[in-house]
Amino acid sequence: MQRLSDRGLIEAYQKAKEIKCSEDFLAMLLEEIKRRNLLPLVKYQGMEIYPSPSSFSVKRRSNKTGIHFG
Repeated sequence: MQRLSDRGLIEAYQKAKEIKCSEDFLAMLLEEIKRRNLLPLVKYQGMEIYPSPSSFSVKRRSNKTGIHFG
């Protein structure tokens, strides 16, 4: 995990979420994102990472037209 660049870590989380990896793996990636204080960077890129009651979710923000990405 320490060998991943910040960008690589974010991309790994997004890909892991996309291919529906285990909740434990997603939680581990999210903890590292938090540890590196990358949540503001993730939100700046238009992604929101937030915990849901049973798992972690990634949600893309909509643009001004109301079209949702993701």
